[in-house]
Amino acid sequence: MSTPTIEEILIKEFLDPAHIPVSLLANHINISESQIRHVLADQSEISADLSIRLGRFFGVSDGYFLNFQKDIDLRNAEEKNRDDYDQIKQHQAN
Repeated sequence: MSTPTIEEILIKEFLDPAHIPVSLLANHINISESQIRHVLADQSEISADLSIRLGRFFGVSDGYFLNFQKDIDLRNAEEKNRDDYDQIKQHQAN
């Protein structure tokens, strides 16, 4: 199963179903449209500030989008570095 992107989540789960254009979203959460577009283009990540703004606008928790970003980052790191991580042995206390 491929890791979803923030773009897929925001567009397919939030913006498209509610017919909300990026310009309207940016206006309502008091940030520039370019900030949202950078996130959607995977040129920047969800910050705590943006997560709070999006969460309040869409009626989800303040950390909702930040948690998605962290999950995506973890999945991508695991996929990219799987062989290296598999070589790490857990410390055994004496």
